[in-house]
Amino acid sequence: MMKRLLALLLAATTLLASAATQSEVIPVETFFKPRNVVSLRLSPTGEYFAAQIEVDGDRKLAVLDAKTYKILSLFQFDNDKDVGRYGWLNDERVYAEMVEKTGPLAQPIFTGFVFAGNADGSKQAQLLPRKSLRGSGERGSLNIVSYLPEDPDHILVILGYSSYPEVKRMNVYTGRTVPVTKGPKYSRVIADFKGQVRAAVGGDPETEMVQIFVRDDNDADWQMIREFDRKTIGMSPLGFTKDSKNIYMNVREDGKRGIYLFDTTSKELSLIHSIEGDADVESMIYDSDFKNPEIIGIERMPGYPVQEFFNPQHPDAQLQVALQEALGGERIRIVNRTKDGNQTLVFAYSDTNPGTYFLFDKAKNNLDYLFDLSPHIDREKMAEMKPVSFKARDGLEIRGYLTLPKGKQKNLPMVMLVHGGPYGVKDDWGFNYEAQFLANRGYAVFQVNYRGSGGRGSSFQYDAFKQVGVEMQNDLTDATLWAVEQGYADKDRLCIYGGSYGGYASLMGVAKEPDLYKCAIGYVGAYDIRAFKHDIYHKRESGRKFAREAWGYGDEEFMTERSPVSHVKNIKADLFIAHGRADKICPMEHYESLTEALDKNKIPYQSMVKDHEGHGYRDLDNRVDFYTAMEKFLAKNIGGKVAK
Repeated sequence: MMKRLLALLLAATTLLASAATQSEVIPVETFFKPRNVVSLRLSPTGEYFAAQIEVDGDRKLAVLDAKTYKILSLFQFDNDKDVGRYGWLNDERVYAEMVEKTGPLAQPIFTGFVFAGNADGSKQAQLLPRKSLRGSGERGSLNIVSYLPEDPDHILVILGYSSYPEVKRMNVYTGRTVPVTKGPKYSRVIADFKGQVRAAVGGDPETEMVQIFVRDDNDADWQMIREFDRKTIGMSPLGFTKDSKNIYMNVREDGKRGIYLFDTTSKELSLIHSIEGDADVESMIYDSDFKNPEIIGIERMPGYPVQEFFNPQHPDAQLQVALQEALGGERIRIVNRTKDGNQTLVFAYSDTNPGTYFLFDKAKNNLDYLFDLSPHIDREKMAEMKPVSFKARDGLEIRGYLTLPKGKQKNLPMVMLVHGGPYGVKDDWGFNYEAQFLANRGYAVFQVNYRGSGGRGSSFQYDAFKQVGVEMQNDLTDATLWAVEQGYADKDRLCIYGGSYGGYASLMGVAKEPDLYKCAIGYVGAYDIRAFKHDIYHKRESGRKFAREAWGYGDEEFMTERSPVSHVKNIKADLFIAHGRADKICPMEHYESLTEALDKNKIPYQSMVKDHEGHGYRDLDNRVDFYTAMEKFLAKNIGGKVAK
């Protein structure tokens, strides 16, 4: 089968690849034009595709005929709303959640509205009005607990937020709900394949302890089997075995590290898969059983993404390995399958390929190319992204990714590209539009998963609370010095750039290390911790609590000392500051506080403010303006290329 797949893949991908590698400067718009299709889902019968599409800056949901690709129906919302999560509820019916347009750098903010409709556009209905999701003053979303494959008219859901989450059975045509059961306090629940809610992870935010619960069925009492500090998170349920008797557990406690089976009768753990290293489980890999999909492996990101199967001889594991080997350097992800198990929607990606969809037909042993997410990207002209690691000044291993331009690999001008978040967010191996844009201009691009980033266990994240501006910033400084020592970067041609928290780190970087960087770019950044009271997340108690714990919000001395606006007098580097006037995550007060401080200290800077833009620019013209200004700014300061 592998040879057959390889032949098919070569035939498909040959059409996509450029015949020769060229080093010309690619137009800015090529990197940042929106994708027409953002993502895809195959219907349970294989007759349709549900596609999240982007039209004139708006994300909509379209249903396509799987054979002709004709659009059968289109779901679209108000101009200030987008389609967020979506999927198939049964053979014919799709749903979509409405989210606010907050900008490409922001996490989706759910509005509480959920819509559904049949593939042909009929029977459209609003399943959830906003008022039904109100709880504790927070906005909620639709959390699907089980699709109940034996009951196509209903799903199990949790609506909104409450201290004790209530599971309800929802009619997918009318939105009517019937209470079924409740989970433990502040918990996330998991149902078995019979629709019984039998596992939960809960915890009290006041005590900061996390508990694991199990029970026999919906009517039984919850039994706590483990309790631990949230900063360690020693165990987490992943899902049930096919017979619904045992639970797969991700265990990280008392020297144990791996996937275990928890026997719900004996309450004992048995190891089924050891995990090496500290990289977290990113996602689960399931078998092709539509009604009872069992976990057969996990995916992790220690550097490059890796798939680890519990039983490498499992037919579905062998298929995934064959597909990945046929694609060479591409990584694959199974999106979903038809209920007969015959058709599989496959997503392939790499550091040079934003993504390609294929459809595998098991009966025909055939893999059909569907389309590229970004057909305008010539992957032969893109640069390789390499995982790297180094030791920070305190001995902690820090990891990241280095993207070097094609051709010259040493003594390069370098841009430190800092991810936002910062807590729990991370850079991964894969296609990054900004990194490729900068590499095409001749820059080495360094993306660092500084302490506080996700992907390496809870302690790596929580130990960095209140370390903004100090240890977290030191990791970026140490990374820059390491790149110079290794010969990748020219010490006299260094710039630091980032959006959101990355903007914070960029300005703090040139304030703390005035002689290290020649320039800094802050994009929709957080520059004044005191301004957090105006952001949209701070309106929630959970957001206020997080701001106190992680950012020291409320401690005037801490907020002043750790805010870049307090240290601008030290800055020697050239500055470019860009913001969106409609930003709800880092409101304009951050920009205004920074520029006021710069003006007061007579520190020159270049600025760009776009009306109607939020946390990151959505409009293509505005994005082209920003990145065109960026390439000119960088070229002036550290000497890269500029598009003609």
